[in-house]
Amino acid sequence: MALDTLLEERNALDLEVRKHEGALSPLRRMPPELLSLIFQNALFPHYPSADTPWIISAVCSRWRNITLSLPSLWSTIVLDFRDDPKPIMGRLRAHLVRAGDSPLRITFATCEEDCFADTERDMLEILAVYSDRWETVTMSGSGEVYSDLAYFIADGNSADGFPLLRELEIIIHSDIVDDGFQDLFARCPSLRFAIVKQDPYPYPPVTLELPFSQLLRFSGSNTWASHLHSLYSASNLVDCVLYCRELGSIPSSQSTVTLPSLLRLSVSRTEGLEFLDTPALQELYGCDKHTPHLYSFLKRVGKLQKLVAPWSRRGGSRSPTPELARLLYAAPTITTLGIYVPVDLVADLFSILAPTAQNETTVPEPVPTLSAISLRVLRDVSDDGVPPPELDQGVLMETLESQWQRGSWRSVKLFCPEFEPSARTLDRMALLRAEGMQVIVFDAGRTLYHDLVSPDFRLFEDYSLFDY
Repeated sequence: MALDTLLEERNALDLEVRKHEGALSPLRRMPPELLSLIFQNALFPHYPSADTPWIISAVCSRWRNITLSLPSLWSTIVLDFRDDPKPIMGRLRAHLVRAGDSPLRITFATCEEDCFADTERDMLEILAVYSDRWETVTMSGSGEVYSDLAYFIADGNSADGFPLLRELEIIIHSDIVDDGFQDLFARCPSLRFAIVKQDPYPYPPVTLELPFSQLLRFSGSNTWASHLHSLYSASNLVDCVLYCRELGSIPSSQSTVTLPSLLRLSVSRTEGLEFLDTPALQELYGCDKHTPHLYSFLKRVGKLQKLVAPWSRRGGSRSPTPELARLLYAAPTITTLGIYVPVDLVADLFSILAPTAQNETTVPEPVPTLSAISLRVLRDVSDDGVPPPELDQGVLMETLESQWQRGSWRSVKLFCPEFEPSARTLDRMALLRAEGMQVIVFDAGRTLYHDLVSPDFRLFEDYSLFDY
C-alpha cells in the first residue's frame, strides 16, 4: 500500500509539472516583434486562409493582443461562397475595423450559377465602400455580380477610381455584364497585373477597359482582334498570356503592334502573331496545332531562348517533315525546346536536330544552341484503325549519346505513355546519367506542358489543348 501511495503521489507531481511546463516555453520569452513577423508569414500568399487570424488569436491572450495590434493581419479578406456558403457578416466587419487604414487584399467568389444571394450582395456592397483601399482583388462570379459591383462603386466611389489597386483578377461566368462594369477599372494608377478570364467558352467575350500602358503582366480571353486593339498601348508589358477565341477574324487593315519589353508570351492560337513585334522575347508558349503563322514570327524574334510548340500533321501538308524542319530552322537561338511529335516522325525530328557527321557540312544543325529538349510522343491510331508504331529505341539512344558526346544536349525529357524501355536502353540511359546528362522518362501522370510551363502561363490550366 505504501508503494501504491508513493506512485500516486509521483504521478500527481508529474501531472502538476506538465501543467506548468508551458510557462517555460521559449515562445513566452519570444519578443512580440518576432511573433508578429511569424504571424504575418502565416498569411497570403504563403498560406491563404480566411481563418488564419482567427485561429492565431484564439491560442492565448498574449497572441490575441498581438494579432489585434497588427492591422495587416486582418487586411486579407476571403469571401468564397463556393467553399463556405454562409460567410459570417460579423467577421467581415471585424476584418475591416481591425485592418485600420491598411491596404486590403480581397477575394470574392460566388457559385458559377447565375444566382446571387442577398447575403452575397450585402457583403459586396460593404466591400465596395472600401474600394479606395483595395490593393489586390480576385473576383469570380456571374454577370450579375459585376453589374452590382459597378452600381455600388458608382454610387459611393469618387472619381479617383482605385488608387491603390496593384493586382486584379476577374473571372466572369456569363456574358451578361452591365456596360458600366466594362470601364470600371479604367482608373487604376497603380495597376501592374491584370487577369481577365471568361467561362464558359460559348459566351461572347467581354472586353474591359484597363490602363494597359502601365501593365507589366496581362492575361486575357478574347478574340485576336480585340487583343491587338488592347495591346496597342501596352508598351511596358513583360509577361502576356492570350487565350484567343475563334470568333471573328483579324481585319486586313490591322497594323503591327510593338511590345518592346515583352519577355514571355503564351498564346492559344497563332493567327495574330504576324501582327506582333516583340524584339526582346525570350520565351514562347503556343498551343495552336497549325504552324504557318509561327514561321515568320519566329524569324523576327532574335533572342528567343525557350519554345514550347505543339506540332501535328492534322490539317498540315502530306509531307510533314519539311514543315517540322521549317519550324525548327526559324528558331536558331533557343536553348530549351518542348515539342509534340507523332511517334513515326521522331526519327525525322532527330535527323533534323542532330545531323550526322556525314551530312552536317551540307545540312547545318538548325538549333546549335539547344541544350535541353522535352519531347511529347503522340501515339494516335490512324483513321483506318492501324495502331501506331513503337518508338525506335535504337535511334533514340544513338541520338542522345551522339549529342552528349558533342557537348550539345545536357537534358532530355521524354513524355511517352506506354513506352517501355528495354534493359539495354535502361543501361545506356544509366550510363549517360552517370556521366552527367539528365535523362528522364515520364509516365502518363506527368505532362510536358505542366513540366515546362509555369502556372502563370498555362492558358488557364487547359492541359487538354496539348495532350490528346
